[in-house]
Parts: sequence; structure tokens; C-alpha cells
Amino acid sequence: AEAGAAPLRAKLDAAVAEANDLRARVAETAAGAGDAQLRKLASLREELELKRSKDLADAHQELQEAQDTWTRKEGELREAAHVEITKLQAALAEATARALEAARD
Repeated sequence: AEAGAAPLRAKLDAAVAEANDLRARVAETAAGAGDAQLRKLASLREELELKRSKDLADAHQELQEAQDTWTRKEGELREAAHVEITKLQAALAEATARALEAARD
């Protein structure tokens, strides 16, 4: 009976070994999948941080360009106002001179 049990014991031991091997491979695959997901998440996080940095840099550049445009336009308007004020002052001085001359006559 014991001689007949040996092949069964060998088959049982082989089945247990195969089951243990399968468990180990499933655990390894699960760990690998977890590692892959962690790497993917890290990659996505890095990509998101790079995009955020780029968006911030772009926004800063747009703000700087808007400030530069505002400063340039403000300067142009101040210059135009100065020219107009100078013309008006000259016209007022001329009109005043004519009025004084007319009053003398």
C-alpha cells in the first residue's frame, strides 16, 4: 500500500509545488503591476508639474508683455497729451496777445 501511495504522494507534492509557483508568480505579477502603476502615477505627476510650470511661465510672460504694452501706450498718450497741451498753450498765448493788441487800438 505504501508503494502505491508513493506515486500519489509525488503527484500531490508536484501539485503543491505548482500551486506554490503559481502563487509566487501571481504575487510577483501583482507587485509588478503595482510598481508599474506607481511609475505611471509618478510619470503623470511629473508631466502635470511640468505643464503647470510651463503654464505659469506662459502666464508670467503674457503678464509681462501686457505690462510692457501698457507702459508703452501710457508713454505714447502722455507724449500726445503734452504735445496738445503745448499747442493749446501757444494758441492761448497768441489769442491773448491779439486781444491785448486789439484792446490797445
